[in-house]
Amino acid sequence: SAFTTSALIGAIIFIFSVFGPVFIDRSISYQLTFYTVQNGGVDTSVFKNEFGNAVFQKRLNDAEVAGFIKKKDKNNYLPTEKAKLFTKLMLALGKLTGSDKEYFRIKK
Repeated sequence: SAFTTSALIGAIIFIFSVFGPVFIDRSISYQLTFYTVQNGGVDTSVFKNEFGNAVFQKRLNDAEVAGFIKKKDKNNYLPTEKAKLFTKLMLALGKLTGSDKEYFRIKK
């Protein structure tokens, strides 16, 4: 219906206006945020090995500037409340739209 479509578009606009343009179209950033929330933190060596240091450092900086993660110590970051909320909203939106299949495929 038109109402559902309008509500979905409004929700998407709200999510991206609140959480910032840093994360638009950056799947590694989403992966980092989701991973950090779902695992209660991230050890930087895990992502460096998987994604390469240069890409990882850029995304790590983006996530910190956006307020999704905070530094715990030299090699570890923790998710912020903003990241937890963002992850719940984005996973729910992915489920609603059917676009979460790729995320779960990559996660394996």
